[in-house]
Amino acid sequence: MIKQRDSEDLIHSYFRNKTVAIIGYDEQGYQHAKKLRELNAEVLVVLRDGTEEAHWKKEGFEVISVWEAVDRATILQVW
Repeated sequence: MIKQRDSEDLIHSYFRNKTVAIIGYDEQGYQHAKKLRELNAEVLVVLRDGTEEAHWKKEGFEVISVWEAVDRATILQVW
């Protein structure tokens, strides 16, 4: 049986040093993006049309198009 700590380590090691694109960014996506960044994942953000980019760029996230995300990301997450 996998212990809780072993499970967390496994999840963390999976995302570490990967490029993750979060599509459809919202509050849950924002929290997840911060956690991924702590794991040394490169986090790319795809916003819905009309969503203000300045806040997310200020937080240090790169805002890109969905097509660029498909080209660059190792993992795509849709929120």
